[in-house]
Amino acid sequence: MVLQKDRKLPGLEKAVDPAYLQRGLATRWQRINGDAPGSILAVESRVLKYKPGKTCVIEYCLIPADREQYPQYLIGKMYRKNRGEQVYRNLCLLWQHASNGRPASAGGMVFGMAQPLWYDPALGMVFQKKITAPTFEEQIETGNAECAIALVSENLAALHRLALPHSKAKSLAQHVRKFVSPHLDALQQDAPQACAQLTAIIETLSAQHFSNDRQVTPVHGDLNFSQIFLRDGRAFFIDFDGFCFAHPALDVANFMAILLTKLPHSGDGYAQRFLTSYLQHAARERLPGLGPYMALAYLRRAVICLRKKAGAHWRSELVHLLNIAQTYLYPESDKHQTNSVGQVDEF
Repeated sequence: MVLQKDRKLPGLEKAVDPAYLQRGLATRWQRINGDAPGSILAVESRVLKYKPGKTCVIEYCLIPADREQYPQYLIGKMYRKNRGEQVYRNLCLLWQHASNGRPASAGGMVFGMAQPLWYDPALGMVFQKKITAPTFEEQIETGNAECAIALVSENLAALHRLALPHSKAKSLAQHVRKFVSPHLDALQQDAPQACAQLTAIIETLSAQHFSNDRQVTPVHGDLNFSQIFLRDGRAFFIDFDGFCFAHPALDVANFMAILLTKLPHSGDGYAQRFLTSYLQHAARERLPGLGPYMALAYLRRAVICLRKKAGAHWRSELVHLLNIAQTYLYPESDKHQTNSVGQVDEF
């Protein structure tokens, strides 16, 4: 992938410049690792993902001077302005409380995540160790779905049980304003027939309150298949850009919705297994508020559909997603729903 100048990501050219990487990244790694100067022969870079003006993810291969040693792999994620500094602080906070290499936290669970290494202000980049392991999606494709789902549910419950210093929690209404409300103008222009329905759902969700301090936990905020790796009977999460304190149903509902939409032939069974396993690991009998957060999860997918406008029938897909969101919000509105809609409130 060829990178061009990006005024919002001014460190982009340096981030792939071999000379700068040898002076900066290699030297920093040698110091952290306690290696002698010159122990890194070269640094190779490979762009994994690039969103112009927003972020860039780069894999770095540190080639040792000693040919008997294996290369080391790091992941660098670049942010515009100084956002990476806050992301790095959040990662360090999680890592310090994640029981990595220390006795397990309450319930005997250990939270798995990629280790944060440092923040480079000259690049606006956060560096972490690369997790070398199959992704969740690869495990699904090889027929290990049930095991993979169980590991994800355990790791998510471990995240939600971390005893982090508490900061102000984000409400359901705030997440609606963040993920959905900014797109109302585009909806009015491109799919006006759906605008009234979406507005009504937004108003109902915004009036919901789940602010009890006992329900607030640290949350990932945007857990997806590509952000989950599985190794040695454990799950590991990456990409905590959406990390905050909120109702745990934000994460649970989002992942259930992904299972239901990405795996349509078996997603219902997978989603129910995931929820049951999560509740067991989280030591909960039920998760109040899951229905409204499921509605939010489907609204987020409706917004993605609106933004991408993929295919000739994207408007029909948009209406379909809004209808599902409405059914989770008002379970009695569709007595004939055959998937997990209407069942979530039992928990």
